[in-house]
Parts: sequence; C-alpha cells; structure tokens
Amino acid sequence: MNLIALDIGNSNHKLALLTGTPPRVKLCRSFTQIPKSIPPLPDGFDSIAISSVVPEKTFQWIRLLSEYIKTDDIKVLDRKIIRNVPIEGPDPEKVGLDRILGIIGAMVRKQPPFVLIDGGSAITFNYVDRDGIFRGGFILPGIQMTAESLSSCPGIGTVDWKKIEIKLPAASTTQQCVTTGIYLSVKGAIEIALKKISDNTGSDPGVVLTGGAGEIIKSWIEKGEYFPYLVLEGIAVASV
Repeated sequence: MNLIALDIGNSNHKLALLTGTPPRVKLCRSFTQIPKSIPPLPDGFDSIAISSVVPEKTFQWIRLLSEYIKTDDIKVLDRKIIRNVPIEGPDPEKVGLDRILGIIGAMVRKQPPFVLIDGGSAITFNYVDRDGIFRGGFILPGIQMTAESLSSCPGIGTVDWKKIEIKLPAASTTQQCVTTGIYLSVKGAIEIALKKISDNTGSDPGVVLTGGAGEIIKSWIEKGEYFPYLVLEGIAVASV
C-alpha cells in the first residue's frame, strides 16, 4: 500500500504518506491551518484518503490537493466506516469519526482489550473489550486547551503546556501551582477511569496512547505504548 492520508482536526491538520501492509507512516507534515501550497511529497502513491471533523475545511483541502497532487482518486471517509468497529451503545452514529479511526489503527497494533487515549485538542478515552467491541469512554479538555484557559485568568500569565513544571507534594509559585494542577487533573482522571474499567470488567486492559500529547500523558501515568500516528494509520486501513 502507498497512500496519502489527511487528518483534518480541530487544531491541527496532518498530511502523511503511508506505505506497507499494515500501513505505516513514512512521512508526515503537520499544519495549524490550511497552507497556501503543499510541500513536495514522494511519488508512487495510489490514492488519497481524507478524514475530517471540520467539514467546511474539507473542500478547501480537496481543491488544494487537486492543484498540487496529480490524482483523481481522492476518497473522503464517512460514517460508513463505523461498521469496521462494533460499538455497544445507544447512539453509535454519534461517536466521533476520529475516535473510530484511532481504534482501527490501534487494533492493528494491539490485541484487545485495551484503552486508547488520544491526547489532542481534547483527550479522548476509548475502551475496547476483549471481543473487539468499543464500549465507550469519556472526553476531557486537552492539556493545551486547559493551559490556554488558565492563561486567560488574571494574574496567571501564559502557561506553556509543553513545559509543565511538576512540584509535589506542594507547589509555591502561581505557575507551578497551575502546571502541577494540570498534571494532577489529567493523571488523576485517567488513573481513576482505568481502575473503574478494571474493577467493573474484571480485566486488566492494555493502554495505547496517540496524539500530540500522548507521549507526555504516557510519562505521567507511567504505563502504556505510544504510537503517534494511529488515526492516520486508521485512515489508511479504513480506506481499503
């Protein structure tokens, strides 16, 4: 397989070339907004597959891709890919496309049961049981979103989410208190959720992490395996 995958998210857009079976990212470009042009990508791909949680930006990207990349095979993934992941719940059609794609990518990497934690604009927490059925999860504010929200409070100042300073058992300066609080809230929420799942199911699911903040979260909870491109890999798998 040689495919270009585009993941259009709320904060970041990722354009990648994937090769092999199962597909793996060979080259990835990340953008905070739609660029005016596309950097050169290697030739030899078969098609382009797109996933988007921001529909109004999809058509802008398609126009750009059509201008800079010569192919007529552009596929926009839709809700039909949900059939690739059995979902236990009353409203499977309301599950975010990016969550499903992350699970599809994780299923190639990890045998269930597992919990997939995607650290993006929001932190999504997705539990897949031993039968490969997605049982649900939760969504909490992402590290960057939380830092930016606190930065808007008078007297706190800018909080850099990539340079969080952890001071335990107690912090002194306002910045240390804020960043340690972010650490404790994310770490605590995830650890409580993992324990609840383990207690309620009698299982000990593995932990898989992805997304821009996934590696940081992994270091905080001190467990799991980190794969940065699970959604892109899920796009490639689902597009076949």
